[in-house]
Amino acid sequence: MPQPTHAERVLIVDDDPVMRDVLSRFLRRASFEVMEVGSVVAALDELMAAARNNRQYDHAVVDLVLKDGDGEDVVKACESLSPRPNIIVLSGNIDSRRALELSGRCLYLPKPVGSKTLLEALQRRRDPISDFVAEHGLTPRERDAVVVAANGLFNEEAADALGVTKEGLRK
Repeated sequence: MPQPTHAERVLIVDDDPVMRDVLSRFLRRASFEVMEVGSVVAALDELMAAARNNRQYDHAVVDLVLKDGDGEDVVKACESLSPRPNIIVLSGNIDSRRALELSGRCLYLPKPVGSKTLLEALQRRRDPISDFVAEHGLTPRERDAVVVAANGLFNEEAADALGVTKEGLRK
C-alpha cells in the first residue's frame, strides 16, 4: 500500500465513535496524522484553531448526518479555507439529489467504505470544478455558472442562484 511522503493531516468528523476509531486506526497505520471529532461544533472549532496556528488539514473526512447538525456545514467551512483540504463525504444516508449537489465540491463515498477505497480517495485530491476553472482560465463569475450547471439546477433555479434573469442565463 503506497504511503504519503510526509504526515498529511486528516480531520475525521463522525458522531459514531466506532467509525471514528476504525478510520483513525487505519489512517494512522497508513502514516497520516489524524484528529477525530464527533460533532459539527467540534469540527468548526478544530478547523478554526488549525487555521489560526497555521496547521491546516490536508484532508477532511466528513459524515453528513451528525447529532448536532448537518455535516455540510463542515464541508462549507472547509471550502472557505486556503489552502482548501481534500474533502471526502461519507454517509450511509444520502439521496441521489444531495450526492449530485456535492459532486462538484467533494468526493462522496457511501458507508461502509473500504480501506483501499478511502486511501485512494485521499491520494487523488479531488476538486474537479477548480481544476476545470484553472484549466480553462475562467473568471469567478464563470466558475459560479459551472457550479450551477454541475448541480443540475433548472433554468429558473440557476438564474436565481446566479442573480440574473432567465434571459441573462440563456446568454
